[in-house]
Amino acid sequence: MADAMRTSEAALVAMRSRSGRSLDSFCTLLSVGRDCGTTVPGEAEVRRRFDRIDRVDVSALAADAFVLAGSHHGLASLAVSIPGRSVSLRQAWPQVGDAVGRAVTAHGDRVDADLIVLRDWAEATVAAASGIEQLLTTWYRAVDKVGEPLVCGVPAHGAAEAIRTGVVSPSLLADDIAARVTLFDTAADATDDGIAEMLRVLVTATDDLAGGAPQAPPDNGSGYLALAGDE
Repeated sequence: MADAMRTSEAALVAMRSRSGRSLDSFCTLLSVGRDCGTTVPGEAEVRRRFDRIDRVDVSALAADAFVLAGSHHGLASLAVSIPGRSVSLRQAWPQVGDAVGRAVTAHGDRVDADLIVLRDWAEATVAAASGIEQLLTTWYRAVDKVGEPLVCGVPAHGAAEAIRTGVVSPSLLADDIAARVTLFDTAADATDDGIAEMLRVLVTATDDLAGGAPQAPPDNGSGYLALAGDE
């Protein structure tokens, strides 16, 4: 599990680094489109949406899942030894054997209950981490897509010159940038909402396991919980 986590995290870090460059290219296209009279969002807003999603720390959630799984394994090892210890105690203390047996049995029952909670908690955390990782992977791929060369292999920084020389028509530029803006906005909304839902389900599930009442996410106007410094 640990090796898989490290491999997955390394792949996500690589995608994140690449998408940062793609975002720069996309912002250059927006600037070109704006200069040509195309209605596009401001660069500050685009970068704000990117940075907001980019701050989500799925590696921390995956690490929590790893710790929970380890705790489950340790407690399971303890549970296996309880029946044998019960027999040993009965033999060593025959005068109070029944009382000892009842106490050990009750302890074993509590351990079994805790095992179920830890297992379900770990599984819920693993599922949330995996789901959020998939959302981030799709998001970074979408950012790569919107930052690809404009048309006919013309890179973003050469778009203005391509229009001036007639290689690319202004209308084709406008349509291309509009499509990219739509993709960016749609992907950002889907990622934002998807992370919000997965964290909501995780919070509800873990609160139920702990015996507490589910807590509503904070009303920060974002649509999802602050997982990693979303202030």
